[in-house]
Amino acid sequence: MGAVTAPTARDTRGVSAVHTPAVPFLRRQLDAVSDDVTISAVTIGMLGSAAIAECVAGWLDDVAPPAVVLDPVMVATSGARLLDDDAVRAVLELARRASLVTPNIAEPAVLVGAGPAPTRGVALEQGTTFAVRLGTSVLVKGGHVPGERCPDAPVPPSGAPEERLVVDGRRVGTVNTHRTGCPLSSAPATRFAITGDWPTALREAKSWLEGALLSAHRPTGRRKPARRPLLLLPAALHLREYAGVLARTAAPAPSEAERRFCLAAAASCLGNETDLHRDRLLRETGTGFGDGDAGPAGARPYGAWIATYADPDVVEAMARAARHARRLPVVRAPRAALLRRRPCPRPGTCAAGCH
Repeated sequence: MGAVTAPTARDTRGVSAVHTPAVPFLRRQLDAVSDDVTISAVTIGMLGSAAIAECVAGWLDDVAPPAVVLDPVMVATSGARLLDDDAVRAVLELARRASLVTPNIAEPAVLVGAGPAPTRGVALEQGTTFAVRLGTSVLVKGGHVPGERCPDAPVPPSGAPEERLVVDGRRVGTVNTHRTGCPLSSAPATRFAITGDWPTALREAKSWLEGALLSAHRPTGRRKPARRPLLLLPAALHLREYAGVLARTAAPAPSEAERRFCLAAAASCLGNETDLHRDRLLRETGTGFGDGDAGPAGARPYGAWIATYADPDVVEAMARAARHARRLPVVRAPRAALLRRRPCPRPGTCAAGCH
């Protein structure tokens, strides 16, 4: 769930217009979220004015979410200022409430009164100054500076070098990097809500973004990017559910052999096959989402994963499971159970038997 702080008119190549909503309406959006659900993490993007930033800061003070990640969006990577001075001061004040700030290469430079960092060492110096002044952790992104690798480094509020974590990653040869700053802010927040651990959240987010870039080998400004990384998580979830179905069908199986088959197949899904996907989803280095480069001349992404399902033994096991399921008796749930979450619109006159 979310609140819209700065609606934009944009395409894959850039932003052509920005709208700033009325502050009272924004506060109602924010309250609608926090009044309805338990918030595990918050990600904040562009805040178009000082009043908007102050509104969000006030809401954070009232709600006190356990994790806040701020992408300050104050200065474009080109160096162009996106906010006026009052808005910049309000966003920096808001940043003091954040668990992690994820600026681009130009934003710490503006704060310290210097040009964009030309090297990783200078970027770390500027990021350290940024972190100490704000009193919060700052993610120095490796993708902004040249080099074969692009390690990210979350700098702690103390700025102490010995407390820094290095999240290494390969540099992906693609021009399709527009808007990658947004997911590198939201993905760590999402993963922290699940893991409760910032190092783990940052590593998983880095691996996911690397895989997305590997698959984005077509120009995003002209054609839709490949969406193959999105296949992995649903596939892992599918295997987990499939294993549960197999286990539940073991009890009514007509023979001991069928029961043993269902239980063995369920164990296989939860073990070997699910581990295959989990390893790919959580891989910290390398491609993370496939075998070899994802370009037209590279190896097919997910080749080993697809080959697993093409294995004759796997095909036969799935066919046997389907045959077994077709032999089971059909158990129909009472109509009242199917509709218990949806009240009957015509109580007393309905002929469907749902009440």
